[in-house]
Amino acid sequence: MTSARRNILAGLALVVLLVGGLVVWRQVQGGSGSSSVATGTTLAPVGGAGSLGSAGSTAASDTAPTTIELLPVIATTTAPPPAPVVTAGPAPTLSATTQPPSTTTTLPPVTGSGAVLTPPPALDERVVPAGATCTSLADDGWMGVQCAVVHAKGATLIWLTETQPVSASAVGLRAYVFRGNGAGKEDVVLRAADDQGVRFSAVRVKVDSIAAGGGQDIVFGFHGQDQSLSVDLVHGSGVVAVHEDLTHGSARSATGQLDTWTETGPSYRHDTISFDGSTWRVVATASVAPASVPPSQL
Repeated sequence: MTSARRNILAGLALVVLLVGGLVVWRQVQGGSGSSSVATGTTLAPVGGAGSLGSAGSTAASDTAPTTIELLPVIATTTAPPPAPVVTAGPAPTLSATTQPPSTTTTLPPVTGSGAVLTPPPALDERVVPAGATCTSLADDGWMGVQCAVVHAKGATLIWLTETQPVSASAVGLRAYVFRGNGAGKEDVVLRAADDQGVRFSAVRVKVDSIAAGGGQDIVFGFHGQDQSLSVDLVHGSGVVAVHEDLTHGSARSATGQLDTWTETGPSYRHDTISFDGSTWRVVATASVAPASVPPSQL
């Protein structure tokens, strides 16, 4: 073999070694996740200027490491949705059907139940002599007589009180209401008797137009020996329309009203009683201090 042939074979062997080394190097580079190229595979040329078109040669771009241009990552923060806007409207109004019903407090009526004055158990009629006064209606032997004529609504009445000593420490007491019977005589329509002086210490009487609207009314105040006060209001033709029992009480009358005070523990209850045309009723009530209680007229 000539030296020229040997030189050619040596050159070819060198080329083979270079190509084989290049293939191995590319396989090693492809191990990082890029696709591997089988030994002996001809790399396809990358089109474009400067590429090699013959088999067994590589493009200039294949010899350089592959790079990937990364786009910048822009961190974004999603803003929360805007809070809903609440517009305050006018306050709701209750319809006529949903509004709470109004309430009116009506204080209780009062009556003559439990009155001290009661009708007599039997007919008792008396005569006033001509020219005499109402004192002539008193019982024989009784003293301290007080009386008066009253123009009540629907009738003319006479009230009378009298006393009689029972002992050195006791005085009997009687109270009457008379009404004329049209025959010149006066009938007893109401009476109260404490002949032994064990129930009452005194009785007082006052006349006022308490019912208003015409006519006079008679108010009796019976003072008990236990310091109580019983009030009887006589109305019209001679009936007890109002009766009140008062503890350590007081009572005053005026046109259109009767006021009473009764002890209720550390204070007093003040009631105002009026007539509404058909019923006697407590129209006002209040709690007052003892110092605010006025002296009794009865």
